[in-house]
Amino acid sequence: MVCNGAAESRFGGRTWFDYYKAALPDLARHVAPPFGVLLVFYTKNGKKEKINVSGDFIRLYNIDMNKLIVILAVCASLLGAALWRVSHKKESSVSRPKIQEIQEEKILSEPEISFSSLSLEQADTLVIKVFSSEKPSTIFNDKRIDFFETASNSWVGIFGIDAKAKARIENIIISFEGDKDVQNEFVIIKKDWPRTQLYINPELTKQGYTPQSISQNLFQNEDAIIGIAVSDYKDFPYFSGSFEDPLDKRVIVGAFGNVRVSQGVALQHLGVDLEGKMGDRVYAINDGVITLSRSDLPNYGTTVVINHGLGIFSLYLHLSEIKVALGQKVKRGDVIGLVGSTGYSLEPHLHLSLRVRGASVDPLKFIETVNQIYK
Repeated sequence: MVCNGAAESRFGGRTWFDYYKAALPDLARHVAPPFGVLLVFYTKNGKKEKINVSGDFIRLYNIDMNKLIVILAVCASLLGAALWRVSHKKESSVSRPKIQEIQEEKILSEPEISFSSLSLEQADTLVIKVFSSEKPSTIFNDKRIDFFETASNSWVGIFGIDAKAKARIENIIISFEGDKDVQNEFVIIKKDWPRTQLYINPELTKQGYTPQSISQNLFQNEDAIIGIAVSDYKDFPYFSGSFEDPLDKRVIVGAFGNVRVSQGVALQHLGVDLEGKMGDRVYAINDGVITLSRSDLPNYGTTVVINHGLGIFSLYLHLSEIKVALGQKVKRGDVIGLVGSTGYSLEPHLHLSLRVRGASVDPLKFIETVNQIYK
């Protein structure tokens, strides 16, 4: 038993320790084994005194009972104070996490939503980030946008604004469980696409290409084939990281969105042409599954399509050789083909297109926008 006699409490002008010290010799004279009590005292100057008191407890009645009562009362009060401190410390350590959990639940019950932009041009990509304990959902252009979790309680939704979308103010409602809806508004701006010539060189003319045949091949044949290849919707992403360029270097030789015109035919270039030499390696821009691998398309030439999940598809046109098979799983950076000049092509290059839930978007802007998720 440890009693602190250094307290300034006083009784009749004397400290409690003075009474302890006066009582203990009397206690020691009147007791004998078998019972023992070790009393330890700390004086004001820090000196520690120990007195070992032992003896038959019944014989304690021969000592001054007032002194004994004072000793036992003070020691009991000090022991009670020590026990209160221990129990209070345990109670505090338990209650704090509970309070923190309640605060976190309150925060998570109020979703935080951010947009990559609220002013979008045709062919832009919109990324929505949501911080919530509940998985969000939304509908855009009558199509469900599936959110995927990038970290605990952090959700991301990706959808595209088609290159031919009408200029308008669009409302989007993000829904959560328990009939909780959050409504936001963004603007779709019409873009003035440059108009260029739909050029056909003598070699292509010899092969039978005309503005009319090119248009006919697209609308009656190739668009339907591509449409099937990009229709296999998955409500999850195959990828778990950023997107990368399909070639070792990025040099644009044909801008996205240009309207090519000749002999009354106007065709919009829904991809970007990247400079490449014949036989240069072409890489998958991210993980996915091959949904098209064909070498007989009149305009697109030798073509590969990759499904990245969530309605995101990348298209690689005019290849000279294909290095993958239909249904094959690929990883970001895998070689899927070689640069060529097949189909309607004036010289070796890679045409890269990208679809998001059916919308044709600028693939390079898509890569830049979506990669913000992973920074």
